[in-house]
Amino acid sequence: MDHDYLARLKQTHPALRLLNADNAPLIISFLFRIFIEPNRRSLPHSELVARLDDYLVQLRAMHGEERYPVPPVNTWRAGPVARPRFCASTTRISATSPSSI
Repeated sequence: MDHDYLARLKQTHPALRLLNADNAPLIISFLFRIFIEPNRRSLPHSELVARLDDYLVQLRAMHGEERYPVPPVNTWRAGPVARPRFCASTTRISATSPSSI
């Protein structure tokens, strides 16, 4: 493995991009808690959103409101919501397909 290959991989590989994200601890710990710990492979979208809201409330209580500030509702729920690439067509979030990430 050479330097240029690894530098390119850091910019293009989804897992490495996630680890480099500012919110990586939030994302990874949430996905671990929801999918890995209970050995669950899918979850209805509405339940996933509710659990994320609950998790964010917990984190804000532990680390302060400034850690993960609440955005104004109209900035992230306004208009039609684009379906993330990892959503299954039945509005269930699935953690089984590595190619869907």
